[in-house]
Amino acid sequence: MKIFGFTLWGSSKSSLTPLQEDFLNKYTSGIWKFNSQNGTVSVDGDFNCDKQNLDSLLGITFDFVTGNFSCANNNLPSLMGSPRKVGGNFDCTKNPLENLEGAPLEISGTFWSDFFGLRSVEWTNEGIKEARTRGPIAHKMIDSFVSWSGKQI
Repeated sequence: MKIFGFTLWGSSKSSLTPLQEDFLNKYTSGIWKFNSQNGTVSVDGDFNCDKQNLDSLLGITFDFVTGNFSCANNNLPSLMGSPRKVGGNFDCTKNPLENLEGAPLEISGTFWSDFFGLRSVEWTNEGIKEARTRGPIAHKMIDSFVSWSGKQI
């Protein structure tokens, strides 16, 4: 189900393409809303586009998802367009990620990832409560996570 916001003066993006709307309708369990003031999409529910052979999120920029967000098992080189905030789990496993640019700033559930091709772990992770990861440099992310959170994972 979709709900459109209002278009105001100086809006950054006034609409989504039909392809983007179809994508959101197909993979959203709940209601998505497009905010024409800032060009972002928010989801009240879950978003799951697993195993779709995607190399991008079709130019969609998510603001927040109240439930889980999964873009696992695709061909995403980055997390650009991912939600700023996720109310449940965030799963980006099995993607050829090069860095964490675009990763959520806040995840209430678990950050699921594997970083076999990751070249950089620079990322602001203060809003992440739990991380589950694997890969040759995953220990750097975990060390960083443990150093500020004091959690053992």
